[in-house]
Amino acid sequence: MYLTIVNFYFCAMRNKFFFWLGVIPLFFFSSMYFYACATEHTITLHEVPTAVLNAFKEKHPSLLLADWTVMQRHHKTVYEASWKLGVRTHHDFFDEDGNFIKTN
Repeated sequence: MYLTIVNFYFCAMRNKFFFWLGVIPLFFFSSMYFYACATEHTITLHEVPTAVLNAFKEKHPSLLLADWTVMQRHHKTVYEASWKLGVRTHHDFFDEDGNFIKTN
């Protein structure tokens, strides 16, 4: 397997067209991966805005614990609440004003 990759690389280096044909998509997709990872992170309950917490408690009054994630989607801040009910994990999405967006 390793020799196949090395041979492909050296053959592609001889023909610049095939070299760039492989490098450009690799760079494009790897940069998309790192951009997606950089815009989402886990936060604590104290970092969630009050409006979002109130909207979540209004929607699910019996739930006590949820994992919170904040992300940037289409230049908007979105808060995700994740919790388990039985074996299934549920996700609710809210904007920064506490407006409900969707459930997964």
